[in-house]
Amino acid sequence: MTSCLQPDREAFARALLVKALSQHRAGRTSEGIRLLRKATDMSPQSAELRYWCAVMNFETGSLDEALDCTLNGLSLQPDDARLLEMEGDILMRTGERRRAADSYGSCVQALKQKGLLGYWEPWLKLARAQLSLGMASEARATYEEVLILNPGLAEAQEALDRLRARRCCNG
Repeated sequence: MTSCLQPDREAFARALLVKALSQHRAGRTSEGIRLLRKATDMSPQSAELRYWCAVMNFETGSLDEALDCTLNGLSLQPDDARLLEMEGDILMRTGERRRAADSYGSCVQALKQKGLLGYWEPWLKLARAQLSLGMASEARATYEEVLILNPGLAEAQEALDRLRARRCCNG
């Protein structure tokens, strides 16, 4: 009978997440982060809470905290595309371009495996990371792949056209 009187920890954690997101949208991100920490204590197995913790810390420039939240989330759900993309974003910001490209590549693979092919940003981020590493042919292949999936994606087409022009003019 006492278990019926126990508050539903998951529901409470979800309510805290809603409050945290509201605080974040209102520009009170530090309060949002505090609420997310509390929610994570209530629901330690939630990768979603870790994702939002990473987002808020990333946006405030707390990259170590953001990466910690991301890695904790990935330990719970290794194929979470949002967490993989966030990891790539953090690593790009810290200058770890090789690891960022790997994270974006894993994100793209996770999206393909789940059949979630309508979100193109990870492909574009992967190609940009590849270019930053001097991997022009890999970036070209990434742009070509995303254009097969979404032929009207102007950003990818423009980047691919620039790569082809540079290849043509540079030999």
